[in-house]
Amino acid sequence: MRKYSGILSILFLLFGVSTIYFAKYIPFFADYMLQIMIITYIVAWLLALLSEKGIWKKVSLVGLVFISLVVIVLFVVMTLLWNKP
Repeated sequence: MRKYSGILSILFLLFGVSTIYFAKYIPFFADYMLQIMIITYIVAWLLALLSEKGIWKKVSLVGLVFISLVVIVLFVVMTLLWNKP
């Protein structure tokens, strides 16, 4: 199981990100987009940490860190540039 955890982590990460696209066309994803993204992100993080050392672990951790930084930078920029409530 640890051998394939890195690949599963990447698949969960891609599914979580793809819910943004699915939300445009499928009402279920539009209603539960935030919950789906948070759950898949947590599962992807756990799988990446439990996977054995290798290229898939590095790729999944880099993807998770990149998405985390994008979200953090988005909120920082929104906080600094938000003029009116």
